[in-house]
Amino acid sequence: MESLRTLKLSHNRISTFGKLQNCSSFHDNRSAIAKHILTGLGSLRYLSLDNNNISTIQNCSFFGLFELQMLSLNNNNISVIRMKSFAGLSHLQLLNLKTNKIPVVKRRSFIQLIKLTHLFLSCKNISLVEMDAFTGLGVLNYLHMDNNNISVIKVGSFNHLFHCWHLFLDNNSIYFIQEGAFDYLHSIRVITLGNLHHSHQMCL
Repeated sequence: MESLRTLKLSHNRISTFGKLQNCSSFHDNRSAIAKHILTGLGSLRYLSLDNNNISTIQNCSFFGLFELQMLSLNNNNISVIRMKSFAGLSHLQLLNLKTNKIPVVKRRSFIQLIKLTHLFLSCKNISLVEMDAFTGLGVLNYLHMDNNNISVIKVGSFNHLFHCWHLFLDNNSIYFIQEGAFDYLHSIRVITLGNLHHSHQMCL
């Protein structure tokens, strides 16, 4: 199976994967990703766990996936991102967490992802971004936080995003943006604030 690059394992209850380049595990009904469950996949480049029932990512769940470049966890029930949830993913470039149940982006949630360029957090439920939430994401170019419930953007929310080009904040409930909230976005080209529920009250 040395030439195998893509494997789709739909409608399964898989607990261990072999060594592959790409793995798609859709509709797996998995509720938790246990620590080190994905060991032995050091050559994996793309991992999709979309459309499952994942609610918990333990610390170091993805440790050993040193070559992983894309990780998709779209449409699950994840509510908390721990500081070491993505430990070991030093080559990850794209992380998709759309349509989950994350209410707060906590401080230093993504500190391990030093090569991440695309982050999708269009979760519908996010109402707060803590100060220094994006510490470690010094090369991030695209941050998608549209379709959430954010009402206030404070100074420090977007610290350390020195190379962010596009920030998507459409379809939120933003009514107040604290002065200086975007000061650390030194490379920003586009900030989208379309279709805000309370845009008439916005203060810049």
